[in-house]
Amino acid sequence: MTPAAPLITDTESARRMFADLVEAREEVAEALFLDPKWRLSARHRFLGNADSVALSVRALVGHGLSVDARYVVLGHNHPSGDPEPSARDFVFTRRLADALRLIDMPLADHIIVARGGTVSFRERGLL
Repeated sequence: MTPAAPLITDTESARRMFADLVEAREEVAEALFLDPKWRLSARHRFLGNADSVALSVRALVGHGLSVDARYVVLGHNHPSGDPEPSARDFVFTRRLADALRLIDMPLADHIIVARGGTVSFRERGLL
C-alpha cells in the first residue's frame, strides 16, 4: 500500500518539508504543489549559488499548472544563517502571489529557512 501524501495545512508542516534546505551551502528554493485537500501532489527544486537562486514566476506557474495544483507553498534557504527576507524576497513573493492569484492557485506561504531560524510570510501577515 502506498503511503498517503503529506498534508500541508499549516506553517509548521511546511517548515518540516523545507528543513533539509538549512544545510545547503548554496541558496536553494523549493515549491510544494498541493491538491485541493492540501496534500502534496508534487515538488520542484530550484538550485542557485551562494547568495541567490534564479526563480521565474513563469516557471513556477507552469509547474503548478502541469500538476493541476490548487495551492503553492514556496520555501528557500539563506546560507548566511539569517532568515530575514531580503528586498528581492519581498518583491519576488509579491509578484508570484499576484500571478498565482490570477489563476486561482494561491501562494499559501513563503518560508525562509536558515540556521538562525525560519520566517513565514503568512505568519508575518505579508500574504
